[in-house]
Amino acid sequence: MLSKKLLTVLSLILIAGFVLPACQPEERIVEVTVPPEVVEVEVEREVEVEREVEVERIVEVEVPVDVPLGEMIITADPEGPMILTDPADMPTSFSEAPMLAEMVAAGELPPVEERLPSEPMVLQPLHEIGEYGGELTGAGHSAYLSSEVMNRPHGMDKLIFWDPTGTYHVPSVAKDWDLSDDGREVTFFLREGMRWSDGAPFTAEDIEYWWEDVYNNDELNPAHDPKFQTNGVSPSFEVIDDYTVRWTFEDPYWTILDVFAESYSVVSRGMPLAFWLPGGPYHPKHYATQFHADYADAATLQAHMDEMEVDNWKLLYEAKINIGRNPDCPTLSPWITVQPMQTETWTLVRNPYYWAVDSAGNQLPYIDRWTISYVPDDEVLTLRTAAGEYTFQYRRLTHKSLPMLAQMGQREGYTVFLDRAQMGALDQLVFNLNYVGDDEILKWNRNVDFRRAVSMAINRDQINEAFYYGLAIPGSSMPQEGNPENPGEDPYRTLWHTYDPDYSRQLLDEIGLSEKDGEGYRLRTDGSGDTLVIELPISDWDLNPGIYEMVASDLSDVGIRVRTPTRGTTLLSEQSRTDENAWRITYNWGAEYVFAGTDAPRFNFPAADGTHLGAGIAQWFITGGEEGVSPDFDPHLVELLELYRSGLGATQEEQTRIAQEIWKIQVDQVYTAGIVGGLSLWPRVVHNDIGNQPRGVCFEFHCRFPGLARLDQFYWTDPARRQ
Repeated sequence: MLSKKLLTVLSLILIAGFVLPACQPEERIVEVTVPPEVVEVEVEREVEVEREVEVERIVEVEVPVDVPLGEMIITADPEGPMILTDPADMPTSFSEAPMLAEMVAAGELPPVEERLPSEPMVLQPLHEIGEYGGELTGAGHSAYLSSEVMNRPHGMDKLIFWDPTGTYHVPSVAKDWDLSDDGREVTFFLREGMRWSDGAPFTAEDIEYWWEDVYNNDELNPAHDPKFQTNGVSPSFEVIDDYTVRWTFEDPYWTILDVFAESYSVVSRGMPLAFWLPGGPYHPKHYATQFHADYADAATLQAHMDEMEVDNWKLLYEAKINIGRNPDCPTLSPWITVQPMQTETWTLVRNPYYWAVDSAGNQLPYIDRWTISYVPDDEVLTLRTAAGEYTFQYRRLTHKSLPMLAQMGQREGYTVFLDRAQMGALDQLVFNLNYVGDDEILKWNRNVDFRRAVSMAINRDQINEAFYYGLAIPGSSMPQEGNPENPGEDPYRTLWHTYDPDYSRQLLDEIGLSEKDGEGYRLRTDGSGDTLVIELPISDWDLNPGIYEMVASDLSDVGIRVRTPTRGTTLLSEQSRTDENAWRITYNWGAEYVFAGTDAPRFNFPAADGTHLGAGIAQWFITGGEEGVSPDFDPHLVELLELYRSGLGATQEEQTRIAQEIWKIQVDQVYTAGIVGGLSLWPRVVHNDIGNQPRGVCFEFHCRFPGLARLDQFYWTDPARRQ
């Protein structure tokens, strides 16, 4: 069996060979060999799958090596299909996939008119009405498979979603909604006659069951989602009728619709995949109650637990309600599992009761089937994608693989897309303002001039060229130009974010770090005579570990010694929760909108769990000062957190103004030193024969990338691919 180390070396050699040099035009033949291997796959509950995959082949491709990379990939603004809501656009007759028509003829399914709701969602495809048939293929890590590969194509099963640009809300599972004039009541109107994938009716009862018996069950859900509360208080809930539900909050919650439409709130997940219990806001009551302690008798429940080899009913419920692991669990998604994710190939087929049609009345999705393979690591995934093994791949591909993917795409018949993003930081250096490991380092982390000096020591243009081929946007962590919360490119894109090592050295000298050791590194100021050494740990799954070394080298030039040890992701996360990491490099995906239920309070200031800027300070903010560490050492941080708290119940217009003020403080105080941003984290590789493919897809966190591409309207333009 080929070792992971050997595969890694092979991959690095191949990737290095695809760098586009600046030389005279010439043709060259590139050979890519993807070796056969035996892959040991470890999945949840230690289910192991061993399989032999014979994929060895040599691909020859003739490509002019002087073609600029920017001309070989597509980087464009978001576009996509539209949801039609005018009754005049409602189709009057309906069609279905041939495979379903055969089942109807055999008496295995009711006619399509009986499977659709009375008012199905109508999707106007991006370019043209598609054709039925064919398969999409992709891959993912076993550890990430459910959340990385299929939750986003399943993103259509929210109550409401977003338009293709991620700007405004559109109908989804709910056909309509209403937010009261006082911002306290949100009402959703469901689609009459809508059905689960097993044909059972979907009604308000499924939402009520989820709310009463899952979300508010202390065993299944010990802690309530703070995104679904106002001032720490959860809303009340009522069923108006079979197709109408309402939540009422104690205080105005003007952005509650964003919470329903975004990616990681408890009410925006649809049916749960992997760790997402209690994903909602609905569960199939007719199916799920047989595994719920409040409904099933003890003997039956115990028999189910014995069969699943779990020792409590919560674990049983989690397993049975997981639509990736359990093919029997009904769903509202476009595709349903027929071979579960814990086997060697996760396989899904079209949902015969899917509740959406195209503008011509054809029931969606067009594509019959998905298959998702396990791969052991990023290198193998990249090699197989480059060799054309997968027809649609968008996770875990890296920017360093762009030259290889772009060149190989010309031979293998796929296109590489690098989607634009409003996110300010693909990479940012984060300072822990509550670091507990060393008081000397904590002192400097809390010193704004130290943070500014560090920021100005980083050569962002060099990092951009070395790792992003000059395609990213250097500068601060704030959202990109065009985002309404951007406080102004001038001066906030470059404020304290220009490369000026001379001024960096001057600032470091002025704040008291002028003494140096024999190698030119700055000494601690605690009288020990030791060198100031700061650790910048690299996560073992980081996509661009070389950036850490480049940042460390830049800081070495101004006399700051930085070590870059590699640590496990789990350990790093635990250390962040206990404030044991002085510095981290992260992205700030989800920080594009401060108040839209995303991750700005986690990645850019310490106001939410999971922050790297000071978990103790976040605890202080979350508990209203009853626990944690007060930020009173920094009046600017206090002001920022007060602004954030004041905006939680504000109107959208007020929130935009407050967010701009927050970003002004954040950039000026350099709580994070932005490096580069403006691009998606991963390239998107799509076979050229897949129709209705957007040139650009909204990458923002709330868009559930690439969910707004609406994968249910993809189709194969090549008839041979539809067989």
